[in-house]
Amino acid sequence: MRIHVTKSLRGLCLAAVLVAGGALPAMAGVQPTLHTGASKKKTAELVKTIPITRPAGAAPRVVVSLGPSQVGKLADGDLVRGFGEVEVSVTCTEAGPQCVGRLYRFSPKVTARLYLAKKQRSKGGFPIGKPKRLTCSQDLPNRNHHCVLILTDRRRVVSDASKLPCQPRHCHLNFVVSAQHSGARKGNVLVVGGDENSGISQGKASMGVAVHRPRKLSAFTAERTRRTSSPQVGHIPIAHHGGSRDERVIYSLRLAGLKAGEQLIAEAHAHVGISSLPYNTLTQSRLILAESPSATKSSGVPFGATGRHPYFDATNGFNCTQGQSAFPDPCPIEKSGVIRMVYAAVTQPQRGRGAMVPLYVNLVVGMGQEFGGNWHHGDQARVLHHGSLRVERYPAEYRR
Repeated sequence: MRIHVTKSLRGLCLAAVLVAGGALPAMAGVQPTLHTGASKKKTAELVKTIPITRPAGAAPRVVVSLGPSQVGKLADGDLVRGFGEVEVSVTCTEAGPQCVGRLYRFSPKVTARLYLAKKQRSKGGFPIGKPKRLTCSQDLPNRNHHCVLILTDRRRVVSDASKLPCQPRHCHLNFVVSAQHSGARKGNVLVVGGDENSGISQGKASMGVAVHRPRKLSAFTAERTRRTSSPQVGHIPIAHHGGSRDERVIYSLRLAGLKAGEQLIAEAHAHVGISSLPYNTLTQSRLILAESPSATKSSGVPFGATGRHPYFDATNGFNCTQGQSAFPDPCPIEKSGVIRMVYAAVTQPQRGRGAMVPLYVNLVVGMGQEFGGNWHHGDQARVLHHGSLRVERYPAEYRR
């Protein structure tokens, strides 16, 4: 595996200061600090459906929100970095007991954006980064059914905190979604999560935030900023429709000596090819902190050292299609998020006992058969070689 480690002269100076037990150097009179926060509820979604309207943006909904304790107190010059993921689904094309709302066959246009806002349900405010727009396809054979709205590392500087729509210590970060189509009628909705036979399935959304002070990232040198572009595997097995998916780790990065208070920011991109298959695929993924480079689940030391939250984001996915759609072959995978170490990565984290244990940031992917031709045992999707996993690691001394 090729792993690239980048260290600047500033990073070497920082390391020397840390070894000497001193404080981090101030930059132009401002002590560099970093505050991270993340959604930790198993079900982060606040609503089950979003109205589809004829005018664009006529009925937005706050789907996920981080409260003031996660966002932290904001000040002039802060750089706010937002991370968010939400899975949405178009409803049935044919009547059935699991169908939600009024049936439709059109493909709604969906828009998502992050806002710093006064309240949890505020649908606007101080926008963070650019919006995400996609058309979630209902058209067979290239029906997405499930689509993911990924807002990866959206950034904005707070030039004047007094002009925010919220008090600087009482801001929410809201993930706002709206849906539109010219043919929409009353009762047409976009499902937040998945529409399954048992009802709407959620727990497929997540949010994270990182607030840097000062805004120049050059003032912050991660102890190690690591990146790999070498896949762990060349193929992903395809499960039969509705069957149990045999997950694989596409990318993995080893982090040794993780200490209490360290903060991690991870971002992954991958592409998986399905052109050799006669059908579409459900493609699901997650970024986790794990005990080995091949682990697809988090348990043990990662679970304990992170205060029971060893996940950068939620497990969610989309239907990747052979033809044109929001998620066409090769299937594009984007994941990102933040984690804060509550305890050191030792064999008994909560007791502070035992030897240090290396942990791994893993991009986990599982795939299953969807609409199209016949499935055969041994069917596989191909992992393409133009993706990467990047992890920023910030020492505990930066913690605010």
